[in-house]
Amino acid sequence: MFSNFLKFTTKKTIIFGFAGSIGALLFALLVESLIYHLPKINQTKTKVDIIFVTDVTSSMSEEINGVKNGIKHFSSMFLNKNIDLHVGFVWFRDRFVDTNALGKITFHGQDTTDNYELFSNEVDKIIAEGGGDEPESAFDAVVLASTLKFRENTKKVLILITDAPPKSTDFSGKIIGDVKLFLTNNSIYQLHLAIYEQNIHYYQPLQEIAKGMIFPLQNISDGSLSFESAMPNIGLKIAEGLNTILSKNEKYDNNMKNNILLVLSIWWGAVALGTVFCLIIAQNIYLKQAVKLNKLLIGCSIGFTAGLGVGSVLLWFFENPSDFLKIMAWGGVGVTIGLVSRIVIPNYPSIRALLGGLLGGLLGGLFFVILANLLSDSISRLLGAAIVGFFVGLMFALFEEVLREAWLIVDWGNNDRRTISLGHTPVILGSSEEADVYLPSEKGFLPKTAIIKMENGKVWYENKINNRVIELTHGDKVEFVVLHIIVNIIGSVSSKK
Repeated sequence: MFSNFLKFTTKKTIIFGFAGSIGALLFALLVESLIYHLPKINQTKTKVDIIFVTDVTSSMSEEINGVKNGIKHFSSMFLNKNIDLHVGFVWFRDRFVDTNALGKITFHGQDTTDNYELFSNEVDKIIAEGGGDEPESAFDAVVLASTLKFRENTKKVLILITDAPPKSTDFSGKIIGDVKLFLTNNSIYQLHLAIYEQNIHYYQPLQEIAKGMIFPLQNISDGSLSFESAMPNIGLKIAEGLNTILSKNEKYDNNMKNNILLVLSIWWGAVALGTVFCLIIAQNIYLKQAVKLNKLLIGCSIGFTAGLGVGSVLLWFFENPSDFLKIMAWGGVGVTIGLVSRIVIPNYPSIRALLGGLLGGLLGGLFFVILANLLSDSISRLLGAAIVGFFVGLMFALFEEVLREAWLIVDWGNNDRRTISLGHTPVILGSSEEADVYLPSEKGFLPKTAIIKMENGKVWYENKINNRVIELTHGDKVEFVVLHIIVNIIGSVSSKK
């Protein structure tokens, strides 16, 4: 099978690989100009003040030490994100046991600092002790944190760290609705929760006001991960979601988020459209056919819609999609390209087109992600698009050629050969625009001179001039004035009648 592929189909797989690559690159270039003109953010660093609102009861020594020892690694995650980071610390216990069990750390009279060594030294003075019954004064602590003296024009972010549920009505008399009001009135931008999963329902309503992530403490409590080692990952995830969309090199105005995501979604659609467009053109050129505009328009429309849809889902529902999600998304685009492109390839089973497109998309997506982490954004997008198109086209052709059971070799002479897969759909030979193998009318060929199809493992040739039907076997040759056709059947044991 594979030797057969190497002998007859290397030309087609290479043609389809480069056709997909060229199409994806050209159409990506068209949209790249839109991306280039997206509004960039001011190069002045974005101010972000992050307050660690921390339960300091006796069970929280691991988390307190984690904040103290992990703050430098935490802050390092913001260095390449165009962010000017200050941090602060609010601590709490159970105010019903000790009315003074709530406070903040000040740094030379300020509520926040960018001196992380000073921050660590001050947190080191906190002693994990007390607590009373299980619920703690978390609501009063969030209120205090929201009213700290933040810098002007800063994004205010709180990280609540506790292993306990809150007092439903805290010592100050505040309930969750009051806390929401404080978050709103003080313009808290984000509230992240480092809590146990069983306590999520107590605190998550606060994130209706200040969006944020949840970092389960279970991994820490079972000993599989220390809070100190978790700090860099927490910092990275918060940094990625703060003020920029896209990546490490290009920073865009978050106030234009919808426009930015729309353009990037269109980019995905353009890559899919370009790949489908050139694969359909390549198939027509490969078989020396005229381009069928109706099939081209249908294929391009579906390809663009699929790419746009996948890109939209990825970017709108996953603001900072992981590399794995990006690879899976390209696999999904590849599936659609494979299924759409088969409309111009006779007898290409849907499952093979699906698998070929999927594998091509996944391979292309893998290289796309690798490039994105090594090169500048614009270059990585363009090269990534070309590589995705190449692998989708290559694997699409490869799966057709290697897995088919029978095919025709169309030989125009002078070593000019093409292959067409056989199956239930008849291969039409004639002078019509619908013919799969074109025979010139000026040579006297009818619009439908003959058809060749495969049924029940046998290949049948029907001459439309005299209506004669004969069985063809492996190696049989059908001669025409301008070309001849050779039949190939994998594992054939049939004999011509």
